[in-house]
Order: sequence, then structure tokens, then C-alpha cells
Amino acid sequence: MDPKIFFDLNADLGDLPPFPDLPARKRIIWLASYPKSGNTWMRLFLNAYLSGKSEADINQDLMENRQCIDPVLSEFLAKKPVTEFSNLDAARIRVPVQRFFARSAEKIFVKTHSAVATAHGHPSIDAATTYATILVLRNPLAVLPSFARHMGTSIDEAIESMDSAQNMIGSLKDGFPTTLLSSWSKFTRSWIESSRPLNLIPVKYEDMKENPVEAFGKVLGHIRLPVDRDQILKAVKATDFKKLKAQDIAQGFKERTKADKGAVFFRSGKTEGWRDELTEAQIIATIKNHWDVMEQLNYIPADLQDEFETIKMDALEALVDQGVNIGIYAEDLNQLRAKRGIKTRLKVKAGKTQIKPKDVLKNRSKARPTAKKTFG
Repeated sequence: MDPKIFFDLNADLGDLPPFPDLPARKRIIWLASYPKSGNTWMRLFLNAYLSGKSEADINQDLMENRQCIDPVLSEFLAKKPVTEFSNLDAARIRVPVQRFFARSAEKIFVKTHSAVATAHGHPSIDAATTYATILVLRNPLAVLPSFARHMGTSIDEAIESMDSAQNMIGSLKDGFPTTLLSSWSKFTRSWIESSRPLNLIPVKYEDMKENPVEAFGKVLGHIRLPVDRDQILKAVKATDFKKLKAQDIAQGFKERTKADKGAVFFRSGKTEGWRDELTEAQIIATIKNHWDVMEQLNYIPADLQDEFETIKMDALEALVDQGVNIGIYAEDLNQLRAKRGIKTRLKVKAGKTQIKPKDVLKNRSKARPTAKKTFG
């Protein structure tokens, strides 16, 4: 298919050199999420809300949703097959693709699982073409079982993958430009820390389930669309999980990965389903890997508070043993020590809120998290 037709261009680009430096226009509304966090539901909801449809089509309604690194458009702009891309090519092509999307006369939604990062000197996300960002968040305990199925791995392998800062998706040899997904924690931090230049609103999957009118209403308001309660309820009904799953069973879902051997893409949609799918060891390992971001997002289960406090105290004590200034976490550690009858107190140093643990944790367990407050 001709990319100029597929992307509904008003004019041909002409004879541009590879990786053209196109002008920036603020047209992109990012739909960002870690995989299996609710991105598909958000896209289907927005389509139903804007179109007024009473029923969603899991395949047709996603056709107009752009992907942040479309292979057809990448080849068109680079003037060579993706299979001939180098890693530098894959990094260089991202902004031109986004600038190309931004030629649209209207705002457009673009899905991404990319962390906000820089590779080979090239950014993954172009702030200059960003109008707004919707960041869909989900408890990593709930993400884990679906992520394992989606990637075709065991849950234990998925735990390791979700903790890897170098986790990549896509394959140049298979014709898909690579994207840095990173770990769940680093992915989440990268977007939140870029919230101002990317005009970001975070929305939790759990809130979308519990109070869809409020959650989706905030999203619509953020991207400056009219907030109509009745229309929200209609769109939520049109994208009811049972309906989406029934379609998936009947006709399949085009965005399922080759690695996903499951019967359906839409598995359960539950917020607490992980309790029946994860072992105690897998739950504890996940919390160890992501305890700081999980705590800040209120994702630590209430019934695991004692285990969490032990994990947190061990992580902070390890950093202190290595001579790291843990900043405002010092008071947290003081409270944990006091709770256990330890009288030794650390001095909280104002203004030292960021911890850079690269060297400190070099010889530590891979499962030990970084101590860094991101969300205030």
C-alpha cells in the first residue's frame, strides 16, 4: 500500500533525502503504556466516544490508530527496507516518522510502548510534535501474567524481562524497527519525569474499571474534548470487556503477537486476577523489583504491607551500606528502623532527593530496586 494514501496525505513529500528533517507541528496525542496495561481499551473507548458507535469492532476501530514506529512509513522515509536498518537507523527514523504524522490537519492519536529515552543521540519521543499525552498505568502484578502470555515466555522469564532496563521490542530482521521498552519502573519514570514537556495526564487502569465516567472524563478534558457523561457511558458500554473478548474468540485480534500462543488477546480484564496466577515468590520478586514506583502509585496490596516494609528496609539499608545518600528516603528508613526497635537514625539532607544507584548496585542482587522518588 502506498504510504501517501495510507496516511491520507494532502501532498507528496517530493524528492527528499533519507531521514528528512520535517517541520514540527503539535498534532500528536500519545497513547502511552507498558504492554498489557489497558492501551487497547483506551483506544477503543476514544474511537467509540468520538464516533458515537454503540458497538466497538476490535479490529476495524483500531485501523486509524497510528503506531509510533510504523514500518511502512519508516521504509518510505528512509528509502530502504527496515531489514537493512542499523540500530542507528532505527533511532534516527523515529522523529521523522512523528514529524510525518504531525503533517495531519487535525490532532491524531499515536500508540506507543516506547520509553522516553535517547538512543545514539536521537530521542524516542518528539516533544515538538506532541500536543498531549495519555499515560495508561496498571499494577505490574496485574501486568505480569498477561505480559508473559503476550511475549510467549514463562512468568519467571517475564519478571526478569520487566526488570531489564535494556528490554527491547521489535526486530529489524523481521522488518520492525526496534523500540526501547525498558523495565516497568524505568518506563513509568521516563514518562512521568517528562510530564511537563509532553503535557501528560496519567490514568490508572484500575480507575478506568472502578469509575470509568470520572477516569475517562479527566482524559477527555485533558485533551480538550467535550466531556459528555451520557456519551462516556455509551462508549464504556460499547467497549465492555465481555463484548471485546467475545469478538476476539469469534474472529481473532490483529494486534496479537506471534509469540502469544493464548486463545485470546483479551484475557480477563480483572484488576486482582494476578492473585490466582502468581506464586508468593513471584509476587515478592515483582515487588522487590519495583517497590518504589509501586509505593508512589499506591500499588502495594494492603495485605502485603509487612512483606513490603521488609523489602523496602532491606533495599534502603543496602544503599546506606554502600555510602549512598538516600535523601528524603532517610526519614522512611528511620521510621522502619524505629518500628523494629532500632534507635540509630539517619540525618535527612534537604535537596538530596535523587539517588543514582548505578555504581552502588553493581554488585547487588539484580532484584534489588533503585531508591528514587519520582512523583513528589
